Amino acid sequence: MDKVKVSLEELLFSFYSEGLYEQGIQLKDTFFPELGDQELQMMLEIASRSLMAKDMIREADGRYKLTEEAAEFIHILSSADYSVQFSCFSSDMEREEALSVHMRKQIGYVHELHYDQQVHTIRRLTEDETIQLICKRLSEKEMPSERAIITEMSNEDLEKILEEASQPAQLSSIISKWSSELQPEDIQAFGSFMIDLSNRQSKLNTMMLLSYDKNNNPDVADICFSIPGKQNDWIISKNQENRFNLERTSKVFLESFIPSPIFKVSANVS
Repeated sequence: MDKVKVSLEELLFSFYSEGLYEQGIQLKDTFFPELGDQELQMMLEIASRSLMAKDMIREADGRYKLTEEAAEFIHILSSADYSVQFSCFSSDMEREEALSVHMRKQIGYVHELHYDQQVHTIRRLTEDETIQLICKRLSEKEMPSERAIITEMSNEDLEKILEEASQPAQLSSIISKWSSELQPEDIQAFGSFMIDLSNRQSKLNTMMLLSYDKNNNPDVADICFSIPGKQNDWIISKNQENRFNLERTSKVFLESFIPSPIFKVSANVS
């Protein structure tokens, strides 16, 4: 078994049957806040029969529990070593698409949401598939090996750039303003970045790195923003001085962002 596909109700049953009560309660409160105990019990019974039809549950000590194979895919949602979470705009810029890659012992599991989060798909990936998926989510173009930081900016600078890029009439003024602070070889790249940002109406894709404490509670370890462009794709990330770097996407950046050894990106990843 390399993949499971479960409805929201089946996922709720899976959490409860595996003793993941905190996750189950959180899911129930988010999607079924008005559901009473009797209605919840009926929902779980229906979900159990649905999972039985998929050969995902077994009877043990008078109770229905997930099979060992199926349980692996449910437990990864709450016990990963760390996770890489993407939120990316669709090509028409009308909706955001969410995807998470959960890592455990250098094995990747991709978790996707469908139909307004009503259906969840969890797939186990090989190392190469995990690398390729994350690279593709970050950039559809071939990523250069070298890192090229164009400029750095404060939080206030970034907010102003995002505001002005959403107003095409302001582009020339902000490019002119920043040109005086850039190296000559970076002026053209900054201008291209601003045009790409304006074309997207300042809508940024997000890549977030989550770590987990001893109680498996997630915490944001790092975050960056990506902007697909016409000729180059761009990254905005926090640096050690708590300012933002603007740079082209690169293998070196990805290597620095992802902690797993399998993401020490080599020449065969493009």
